[in-house]
Amino acid sequence: MTRILFLILTVAFSQAIFVVRAQDAQFSPPAKRKFKYDGKVETTFDQGKNQSIVYFKMIPIKALEEPKETYEVQFSDERLEFTSYFAHRGRELITPDWITLGFLSATENPKKYGDRKLAVKIDGQWIDLGPMKVLSTTNYARRGQLPLMQDTMELPIRYQQFLMLANANKIKVKLGRVEFDLEKEHLEAIRDLAAHTVP
Repeated sequence: MTRILFLILTVAFSQAIFVVRAQDAQFSPPAKRKFKYDGKVETTFDQGKNQSIVYFKMIPIKALEEPKETYEVQFSDERLEFTSYFAHRGRELITPDWITLGFLSATENPKKYGDRKLAVKIDGQWIDLGPMKVLSTTNYARRGQLPLMQDTMELPIRYQQFLMLANANKIKVKLGRVEFDLEKEHLEAIRDLAAHTVP
């Protein structure tokens, strides 16, 4: 009986190791290459804080800006832009535990972002990431138009969650009540940043 139990535990332990290794392989950073988007990963260093920040600049979410039909004409200041970054001590790269997702929104209807909860649908599976933190809010008064509210917001997510994004083929985002698909350039920027998390 003891021998049977030992064999069962050995098999279970081996299977657990296999699952962990499979997950690690599934969510590894992409290999470094020339990523196809209008931007690049950059690094800034704060001498006073002895801190490096690795990031890509804001990329517009064009699906929320462009007309849905070719014959439509839009004149609107509404926009949503996306970025991501991570920080580490010193100049030498340290793989992060957390990576931050950031959005800059400008809208005449701030209620559409509601509680600013962020969720992503990765290859068909929804994952709730949590509410975004608003870092700053600016109201712009405009003659003859509704005021424009601009928010800067961000949310740190775990490294493994970011690698899930980097390995995804398709990502849908839900921010408050607004849903949109990330385009190829957004996916490539995410992959580029993920590739820069390791030497």
